[in-house]
Amino acid sequence: MNEPTLHNGKNIVYFSFLYVLGDFIKKNETAFFKIKTPILVLSYFIMNLLLVFLFCRNFNNAIGTAIWKFSYIYCSPILIINATLLFLIISRIRFHSSWINYLSGSAFTMYILHHQYVILYKLIGPTVEYFKSKSLNTCEFLIVLLLITIVIMLGCVFVDFFFKKIKREMIQFIPSEKFI
Repeated sequence: MNEPTLHNGKNIVYFSFLYVLGDFIKKNETAFFKIKTPILVLSYFIMNLLLVFLFCRNFNNAIGTAIWKFSYIYCSPILIINATLLFLIISRIRFHSSWINYLSGSAFTMYILHHQYVILYKLIGPTVEYFKSKSLNTCEFLIVLLLITIVIMLGCVFVDFFFKKIKREMIQFIPSEKFI
């Protein structure tokens, strides 16, 4: 995708599409809940194991590049199916965690910040390229990518925490009549 306005799916239109997809799933949840959980879990694991296997087997050739480019960009149908399966699986789990709720509240910050020019091209990109050039085997490289993802996520949660704190402080100075 070379269209600059699309940014490989990292834009407000695609973000809105994901919300519409989530709303569609929510409104039709009875139909989706007819699908048995083991079938969803098995489908999710088979799909991801197949992607990882194909990527690992073809790490340094055109097939590996194609798998990477067409499976992991934000507007990839494969990624949408993957995320939908994961959402359907997680939506069946009944638990409450303030920690998980806090992290989910930071999801928009993660979505917006991790693809900003400075963060992506001056921090994440060079870091990934550095480890890719270190002759790591594929499993080591995937572990490094997982660790980079965790660091990005924690950094975005910190930024979100900081901005929420500033917002709370600023709201104290605004008269409440303005919000009526």
